[in-house]
Amino acid sequence: TPSSDSVEGLSGLFERITDGPIGLNLDPAGLIMSNCDPVVTYRAMYDRVLSVQIRDGLRDVDGQGVEVPVGRGEVVWDELLALLEEGTFRGWLVATRSSGDDRPGDMGRAIRYIRRVAAGE
Repeated sequence: TPSSDSVEGLSGLFERITDGPIGLNLDPAGLIMSNCDPVVTYRAMYDRVLSVQIRDGLRDVDGQGVEVPVGRGEVVWDELLALLEEGTFRGWLVATRSSGDDRPGDMGRAIRYIRRVAAGE
């Protein structure tokens, strides 16, 4: 699960691994909170992405990040979902929430949000 890893670093890692299955668990929120662009990372590593976390985040003024409910952060979900489809992504989209007062509720709302965005609503 890359967060602050550069695309170049990730590519280099995958070039060095020659045995066994390996792939990426793309965490858009973690990338955003680490000042990385999940769209750029997906474009560069699309053939290695096995799963995508449905999680959102914001960069804050301290250079840190904060997880927020999906749809309230900086992840551009319509663009990312379109890229997943374009890249023939066949992995899992996994709703996850590591903070907040209503994590199960937030995950359910995240799934509904992603379905609406995917449907073009």
